[in-house]
Amino acid sequence: MGILHGLAGNMQQIDQQQAAAEYGPWLLEGEQVQSAYKMLRDGFCITNHRINAADR
Repeated sequence: MGILHGLAGNMQQIDQQQAAAEYGPWLLEGEQVQSAYKMLRDGFCITNHRINAADR
């Protein structure tokens, strides 16, 4: 992910392993990350049960 994309407001998709490591503590039992996106520090992940947003 380039810094210019983040500054321009473009979200980048992150891979499933990185998303599982980053959002793993927030997940419920049996919940799995389907896709995740990041923009500079903020991001969100879509799971099989809900959407989690991270405002960091």
